[in-house]
Amino acid sequence: MKKFSLILTTLLTFCFISSSFSQEAKKYENPEWYTFTYVDYHPGMMGEARDIIDNYFKKASAQAGTPVPVMEVSLAAGEYDMLVVWKMQEGVESLNWQTSPSQVEWRKAMDEIAGGTEEAQKIMEKYRKCVRASSSNMGRKL
Repeated sequence: MKKFSLILTTLLTFCFISSSFSQEAKKYENPEWYTFTYVDYHPGMMGEARDIIDNYFKKASAQAGTPVPVMEVSLAAGEYDMLVVWKMQEGVESLNWQTSPSQVEWRKAMDEIAGGTEEAQKIMEKYRKCVRASSSNMGRKL
């Protein structure tokens, strides 16, 4: 029985190794990549944060023609209050930008909506003060 088990193990190992060497490289066809940002707000600050998002950030995106989240979820349990899902328009290629053209356009629109660069900076700082913690991840749609 031990000899049979050893032969079977050897045979299966050989089949597994040989099949892994015979595989061909294959890229995903039209992959869709998304970023997921989890946000935890300081107690009582989510309303103020949502006001800033609705009155400034979303308006800047609309004016600049930049992407908006494909989904925003108010979380009912766990350590985070909100999940924001963004489609990565250029896929993982978008990770190669230090500052993307859409970020530049969005910031111009934000400055205009806020009434100037300094005012926009103050609004963004006010939003950051609402955030206790955040975490981001990315994934490919199956």
